[in-house]
Amino acid sequence: MATNGENGYDSHEYLDKDIGTVPALNKIRTAGAVSLSPELFEKLYLQPREAAGSSGIRHFLGNPTPIGLVGFLLCLTPLSNILMGWHGAGPYLGLAAMGAYFFYGGGMMTVCGVFELICGNTFPAVVFASFGAFWLTYAVTLQDGVYGIVKGYPNQAAFMNEFAYILVYMGVLCFFFMIAALRTNMAFVALFLWLTMTFVCLAGAFFQTYNGAAALAGRLQVAGGAFAFLACIVGWWILLSLLLASVDFPFQLPLGDLTSIVPGYKSRQKKSESMV
Repeated sequence: MATNGENGYDSHEYLDKDIGTVPALNKIRTAGAVSLSPELFEKLYLQPREAAGSSGIRHFLGNPTPIGLVGFLLCLTPLSNILMGWHGAGPYLGLAAMGAYFFYGGGMMTVCGVFELICGNTFPAVVFASFGAFWLTYAVTLQDGVYGIVKGYPNQAAFMNEFAYILVYMGVLCFFFMIAALRTNMAFVALFLWLTMTFVCLAGAFFQTYNGAAALAGRLQVAGGAFAFLACIVGWWILLSLLLASVDFPFQLPLGDLTSIVPGYKSRQKKSESMV
């Protein structure tokens, strides 16, 4: 093909000799960008588009949200089964899955939280970073042989009595997440509802262990595992929905969009101003 000028070719729309290099590159980026509908954006990033940052870096990076979900699910799903005592699982609070807590939970979710923040997705960033830190905390606590945390107590029940407070406030945090998720979708709300119940039941199990009510503590532990498993079912549904949306699959899984049902503060303010 014969060239016509140093900037490009006559037959190429963006590399015409009359168009400078920088404007040509900007046109190429604009043409290559995919315009997401508000519903698809909310599904992919688990937050309303108007609440997300406006950084253009999102066009150059992939969506980190499914990565964080994978880390979360590959920690909580096995732990929920263990807490319910499936297939003879013992009362060791998931000690065998410690490696997953470090790498899937702590590692993947923390990295995901950082990239969510870079993309301007504040809500998912807080969620993934918080749970990444929780899984690291849980893993380190279980490593009694390395750090000797439990050995500093007169018995295991005394340790569990104090560790229960972490579970209590994780429940409070998940309750706050659930309220914020009312601006996203029903699946996300359900996920945090079951997680809130999970932490409440597990905190109760730890407190009752200290009180000497072993039977009640065992029932609360099983209940906590059951609520965690319900959260995992929702989480796997969300993950599959995100993966299908990311490859533009022929059909999509609904998440129950709530952005139109629970309008944002800014949109309500603009509506009030327009009415005035």
